[in-house]
Amino acid sequence: MRKKYYYCDKLKGIELPVNALIIVILAVLVLLGILALYGGVWSPSSGGINLESAKNNGCHMLASTNCQSGPETIAISNFDANKNGQSNDPGTVSAWGTACPNAAWTSDNLAALCACFYYKTSSEDCKKLCGCQV
Repeated sequence: MRKKYYYCDKLKGIELPVNALIIVILAVLVLLGILALYGGVWSPSSGGINLESAKNNGCHMLASTNCQSGPETIAISNFDANKNGQSNDPGTVSAWGTACPNAAWTSDNLAALCACFYYKTSSEDCKKLCGCQV
């Protein structure tokens, strides 16, 4: 009499334990997370520009006036230069020597960026940061 073989009997030698399958799935998820992180899916600066770009843009605008303008007159777009939680605050107010965020810094301008992120204490120090000869 012939013995009947079932399809599942033929696959017995290649079955994986459930623990190994879970480890493989977790490893794939971790790799996908790392790829998403380096691929730019999660961006640290949402909706605006980063600090270095904001500084370069502001310094470029200052240099275009031959460093004759004050940093308080150079507006920084799409960046929260005065650290108040809002970007694109208009105005030319500067409060050299005060901490950020502070009600004295009401504008997102190059002066606020220099003081709040680069800890410059005067207009001249901010101009030096941008490479101007003071």
